[in-house]
Amino acid sequence: MKKTFFYIFLSIILLILSGQTGIIVYEENFLPERPHLEIKDFALDQNSNIYVLANAYDINFKNPYPWVACIDAKNGSIIQEAFPLRESTKEVSYIFITPSKKVIIYGNCTRNDKLQPLFLCLDENFQINTHFIVSLKNPQIISAVVPFSRDKNLIAQNIVDMEKGKIKIGLIKTSMDMYVPTSFTYLESDHHLFASDITYSKNNKIILAAYDDDGNGNIKPIIYCLDTTGKIDWTYYPSYDPNFNQQIVQVDNHNNIYLLANYKNEKVGKCSSTLLKLNNQGKKIREKVIDGYKFNGMTILKNGKILLYGMSYQIIDNRYLVSTGTYIIINDNLEPTYAKSIGIEDLNNQNLKASIINSNKFISSELYEGMELPDGRIVLGGRFYKPDLSSDNYFNRGMILFLNKDGKF
Repeated sequence: MKKTFFYIFLSIILLILSGQTGIIVYEENFLPERPHLEIKDFALDQNSNIYVLANAYDINFKNPYPWVACIDAKNGSIIQEAFPLRESTKEVSYIFITPSKKVIIYGNCTRNDKLQPLFLCLDENFQINTHFIVSLKNPQIISAVVPFSRDKNLIAQNIVDMEKGKIKIGLIKTSMDMYVPTSFTYLESDHHLFASDITYSKNNKIILAAYDDDGNGNIKPIIYCLDTTGKIDWTYYPSYDPNFNQQIVQVDNHNNIYLLANYKNEKVGKCSSTLLKLNNQGKKIREKVIDGYKFNGMTILKNGKILLYGMSYQIIDNRYLVSTGTYIIINDNLEPTYAKSIGIEDLNNQNLKASIINSNKFISSELYEGMELPDGRIVLGGRFYKPDLSSDNYFNRGMILFLNKDGKF
């Protein structure tokens, strides 16, 4: 009997320590004038707490404020949260935690009718240390940010060259806790050149997904491989359909490059993606078209598999086109091994589940960010569009999924 009790007790302790899985929806309206919340990025501190960055929109899904939270990685409970900047931005997209526990946020905003980068540095209590808008003559926006070294980040920006009348790419290295550029590299073409996404490989190469646009509907996707000084090593021109609305790039532990291009037609509810795998010399290994999904992100897992997350469309009552948060796991041969679309039955909160079912109203959802945790679990973040049961309104609430190492609940 004592031995049986010991094993039951040990199982409970191991379950708690290993962390839970399931879907958590943050139902609280943290700020009434900004009721719609969409989670956009994650970061981990040295204690493996998860830091969450979200955009909180007004009732008309406009004028977002940045929302920041620190949550317990074991169960998703909120340790601390704040709206550090109660000024409208265009969007905040990236969060980093420095070794000194400063919280670094990058985004974009509009000032004097021009798009400009936004930089925030918060202390560990989420109070603003530095609030910086890069106010330059030429409009520009941050397209992507990645860690470059322990104390530097690498930023890809799209810059309007007012003198030449075209758009070029700026690659800027900045100190981690202050928007102080330490070097610049510019890429340009005879037309408009846009950065889509950027990553940094273990063999110290900068991989940039971009595209050339001549302004007449002729778009040419390009992959650049650059050294640490910004010198181009090689370029690759994908042959997939150029009518994409998004490109995402990641590199695995063997320095293979994965490029994801998304296509979406909301009017008819169709979406598809093309996943391309290159070696570190820019030679194509394989390519795969994945129909039925629109992906917002890609994470390479420690086991070598690829996690793609975003949404798919479902038709409700033969008339409503509804997005459903969806993720799939792909092996290194680009073959899907598991796919999951989120349903009401997956919710951890039984009261929320029952209330939505009883209301006979639909929900929608979408995933924007993913990360693998030190214990092997996977965390995904996005939005959960749910009915307000006391009115006819719907609100986006922040949503987090905790998956086991196999990508399941």
